[in-house]
Order: sequence, then C-alpha cells, then structure tokens
Amino acid sequence: MKKQITSFEFRRLAMVVIKPLMSVLVVIALIASLPELISSTVTQVTGADPTLYMQPVTDKLTKYMTTGDAGLFGLDKDAGSSDVTEAYSEEMNTALMTFMQEKGQIFIPMMLLNLLLTPALSILLTHSLISAVRREEVSLAGALRMLRYSPKALLLQLWTLVRMYAWMLPGMAVMFAGLLPVMIQPTVTSVMISLLLMLVGMAVSLVLGIRAMMHYCLAPIALAEDPSLSVNACIRASWQVMRHRKMEYFFLEVSFIGWHLLSTLVLLMATLMLGTVIGSAVGMMANLLLSVYISTAQVIFYLAYADKLGDAVEQVPEDADGMLN
Repeated sequence: MKKQITSFEFRRLAMVVIKPLMSVLVVIALIASLPELISSTVTQVTGADPTLYMQPVTDKLTKYMTTGDAGLFGLDKDAGSSDVTEAYSEEMNTALMTFMQEKGQIFIPMMLLNLLLTPALSILLTHSLISAVRREEVSLAGALRMLRYSPKALLLQLWTLVRMYAWMLPGMAVMFAGLLPVMIQPTVTSVMISLLLMLVGMAVSLVLGIRAMMHYCLAPIALAEDPSLSVNACIRASWQVMRHRKMEYFFLEVSFIGWHLLSTLVLLMATLMLGTVIGSAVGMMANLLLSVYISTAQVIFYLAYADKLGDAVEQVPEDADGMLN
C-alpha cells in the first residue's frame, strides 16, 4: 500500500501546480460553473427563491417560540402547540403552493439547468487539472474538446446518485417500519417506538449515504483521466482508491474549512464595502479560485493513490519535490 500522504502535502503540491496556470484555470472553472451562475442569477433577479415565500412563515414560528402568542397564526392567543403546529404546516404548504404557481415556471427550469449541466461541464475543469498536474499543456481549446464527454459525465453523476440512494435503502426501510406501530395502534408506547425507529433509520441512512458518497466521489476524476472508461469502470476506480483512504480524504476536505470561511468573509466584506453587485462579483471570483484549489488537491489525491501520477512529481519545483515519494 502506498505511503500515507498528509493533507498539507496535497494542498502544497496543488498550490505549486495551479500557481502558473491560475488565469486559464479560472476561465475554465467559470465555464464549468456557468449553469450554477445563470441559475442563481436568474432566481435572484426574478425572485424565484422559495425561501422568500417561506421565510415570513418561519419568522412567525420563531416569534411564537419566543412569545408564546398563538395569535400570530390567527388562533386564540392561548391555543395549544398542536394547533399551532397544524396552522404552521398549513401556512407553509400555502406558501409553497403560491411560490410554485407564481415562480415555478422559472424555478424548476433553473434548478434542472443547475443539476443536469453542472456535472456535465465539470469534466472540463477536471481534465484541465489532470493535465496541469502532469505538466501537460493546459488550454481553453483543450478543455472545450472534453465537451463531447459531457453526456457520459452526466450519466455517471446520475448513476452514482442511484447507487448512493440504494445504499440508504436499509435505513429508509427502518424509517418506514417506524410508521407501522402508530398506524396499527396509536398509543403513547407506539409513538415512542415509532420515534425511536425513525431516529435509528435516519442515522443508518445518513451513515450509509456518506459512506457511499465517499466511495464514489472520485469517479468523475477517473472519467476525466480516461474518458474511454465506462460509467461502471469509473465507479470501480473510485471504489478501489477510496477503499482504505476514506478518512484521509475526509481530513483533506476538512482541511479546507479555513479557506471556506475566508471566502465567506471576503464576500461579506466586499458586499458591505462595495455594494451587492460588486460584492457578488468579488465573492464569485473568490469561490472560483477556491474551487480550482480544492479540485486540484482532489485530483492529486486520486492520481497519487491510483499510481497514475507518472513523472509529475519529479517535474515540480524543488520546494515541493519529494512530498509524494
């Protein structure tokens, strides 16, 4: 088994790789993120954001929990919590129905645009980063040539989600079983049993879902590295790399928390000092830079443990040399 590599070493090599190519990589990252940017911009401009409709109802509930005034929901001031819960559910359903009637024709296409095209275009950036790590030529034209593999990238994403949810089925079955005691005989004991089973089922689904997600998370990199691979072959490649490396990958992801916080701080400061429009542009640039940095570390993680780095490490500057030996 290959020698363990620390998160710091992955991040350090990633910085060495992307530094001389940052301008072209940011442009490619921008193209890959266009569906998300278009979707978020359109929803903000048109007000097609469900939280705008649900927030007033949520605010009522928050105020009720503080004051205990059920009159906020059109009930008697001293109405019970069950009545408040029912009124809250009705108002929330009404808010969602109103949103779908008024903004659904905008929200649904934008959501599908983001969900379907973002995974399909991500192969452009991933392939470019693999070329950068291997000290091969990186260009916008070379990245755009990968568009022909976008359908396979989308199929890989969908098949990965199906397999991930299949792993969660045992937990979902326990959650479904938790409904049966209440349906058969609604007593205090049956309610307690149902709640226990629901909590256990949620925990099992969460654990198995995260485990499956980590098993398959490197499959898009495998496809970008060798587009001739089948969807199942990409999943197997990810599985083989992650089989004994899940905790290492987890620590690599966690090591970027500070950068995520810094990116959020930049967005907030830019918005306060420069206004919403310019602040959003600055925040978008910060997120693009961070996404390139994180994606490069993920690519190096896959290539290192799949023994596909080749001579890339020997070609980096001396200050980074030897970290993967």
